[in-house]
Amino acid sequence: MNFSNKLQLFKTRKINFCDIGARGGLPDIWSEIKEDVYGIMFEADPEECKKLDQMEDCEVFPYALDEKDGEHVIYLTKERRCSSFYPPNIEILKMFPEVCRFTIEGEFSVETKSMDSLIEGSESLKYLDFLKVDTQGSELDILRGAKEVLKNVIGTEVEVEFLEIYKGQHLFRDVDSFMYENGFELFDLRKTYWKSKNAIFLGSPKGKLIFADTLYLKTIGNVFDLCREKEKDARNIIINALIIARTYGAFDYAFDIISNDLFLTYFNKNEKEEILKILMIDSKSFNIPFLLRVNIPLISSAIAFIAMLFKPNSKGWSFAENNLGSRKRRGLFYTN
Repeated sequence: MNFSNKLQLFKTRKINFCDIGARGGLPDIWSEIKEDVYGIMFEADPEECKKLDQMEDCEVFPYALDEKDGEHVIYLTKERRCSSFYPPNIEILKMFPEVCRFTIEGEFSVETKSMDSLIEGSESLKYLDFLKVDTQGSELDILRGAKEVLKNVIGTEVEVEFLEIYKGQHLFRDVDSFMYENGFELFDLRKTYWKSKNAIFLGSPKGKLIFADTLYLKTIGNVFDLCREKEKDARNIIINALIIARTYGAFDYAFDIISNDLFLTYFNKNEKEEILKILMIDSKSFNIPFLLRVNIPLISSAIAFIAMLFKPNSKGWSFAENNLGSRKRRGLFYTN
């Protein structure tokens, strides 16, 4: 029985998880607790929508999202997953290998919606717990059109760029400022690096920082402010926040929620003790014998070196970290 299953007794609804750019279905990290997830999937590709419609406990919105309702041009690239509302910045991209992926093969207009314009027609959006956005440069536009939705959200996973690989796109600093202003704090980055095509085999595998997946979580104070506003749903909000935190290995965040004095506004002391016990048991990893701990620096360096030799990359020029947050597998936590 996983962490999510053990907490079902304390809540009455599933986690409402929204994926914008939902090609491929529920991400692996969320599939691990799929029995406790209700999916809200946004995907503009009609063929992909048909596939998503086959998923259980899921509603599919066949819309392209933007800051406001209207129309927007999509630049269709040779590698379809590189397509965007923003044209590729070839002057920058040509410094790196395989720039042909970004060759524009067509342009067409699509109808766009803002998330806030859809909230009245969707009960699940009114009680959204987690939002994932990966739309090749237009993430901040979508977030700006979802300010009302974000008031209810506990966490987000958003792709951000550090280099303007699409002309006119917003960068990490813009997204980070917006998230901070809306009551979230940055918890982690899963970074991807590219090497210049002129220096692929020089130095380490890590090149220039290009983009990253980010994990933002609502500040603890804002979580309890939301509970006051939605008192009837407060227990669901808190328990789903704990499960979200555990999913990404943010046990300190979960512990801070339980330790807050306001926690006892919604749970009695016995419930608090039981929830804390579940959290503490799940947070444990294997114990390392004392004699091994003495030599940890040497052992760690040796293992890291071996792992680096086998770490997958893209023909030697693209290097990506493995995990956002930390994930527990077979009793151990993995951070990269």
